Amino acid sequence: MSRVEHPGSFLRFLLFEEEILVHAAAERTGLTEDQLGDLIAGRASVTPEIAAQLAKLAGTTAQLWLKLQAEYDAGATAESR
Repeated sequence: MSRVEHPGSFLRFLLFEEEILVHAAAERTGLTEDQLGDLIAGRASVTPEIAAQLAKLAGTTAQLWLKLQAEYDAGATAESR
């Protein structure tokens, strides 16, 4: 079984590829640097509110971020069995 990546991995990749600093991402999204850092590190989950902010930053939909979180959660549940 392959391991499902936390949505923070995708956020980290996005920031790296677009050369966006966490500070700048925080300003653009209205999230704090700590919130973004926790997401990137996999210590926090994507909520509907955070998904909406990430969607604005990434040019995606909130549903995409929520789907990534749901897939991660389902994978984590399956691994714990």
